[in-house]
Amino acid sequence: KNPAYKLGLQCYERILMPYTEDEKDEIGIKMGERAQWVGDILVRSADEILPRDVARRRLGLGDDELVFYVGLGGGGNPQNDDAVDWALDVLAEFPEVRVACAAQPLSKGADRLSERDGVVAVSHYPMMEYFSAFDAAISSAGFNCAELVHAGVPAIWAPLGHPSTDQEFNARRFADRGLGIAVKLLDADALKAAVETLLDAKKRADMARAMRAWAGPNGAEVAARAILDYLASGEGRVSVL
Repeated sequence: KNPAYKLGLQCYERILMPYTEDEKDEIGIKMGERAQWVGDILVRSADEILPRDVARRRLGLGDDELVFYVGLGGGGNPQNDDAVDWALDVLAEFPEVRVACAAQPLSKGADRLSERDGVVAVSHYPMMEYFSAFDAAISSAGFNCAELVHAGVPAIWAPLGHPSTDQEFNARRFADRGLGIAVKLLDADALKAAVETLLDAKKRADMARAMRAWAGPNGAEVAARAILDYLASGEGRVSVL
């Protein structure tokens, strides 16, 4: 809603919005017919995710382990190390949980993951291919967090603060629909309560079903078709930024 950002939107013939059209009132920016609501733009579609047994074998996880994934962004946020320690410290209170933690490329403390019992560092791009390996996740709420919803991974949303943008909005977007649980970053009691909720297999299964029912097609494909249709219309030259 920054005025300069709104002004910048006037420069474009088409605006591809990575949300569904029934969410446009929540966005709060009027763009008229220039906006095309393409849905969540994903690096992989749900049908490209590896089978669970394959993903677990490649990540070194046991078939019968209860695995929580911790993915708190690339590691560049000023609160990153505190956030990762917060998540891992809380999960350490649940010995029945095996933790798969993303080895963040921008974190200076990624090497410390190997010092924690019950934690395996995972590094793969795109991680969405391996989401079938996880029973639940603790995740930041950046642009790519929708991948967990489309993969049906029950999630605890922990939005990062400045300079990250829109993470509070993204967390509410899903939590208000029952597609995950939103917690305040570094609130250990709230995180512990959320983890306890997702220890319940039935609650995880119900949330996963709700996620898959809500998720639509990969917005990347819808966006690509929209661009091609515009080019085919002959309305003018197009520069894509």
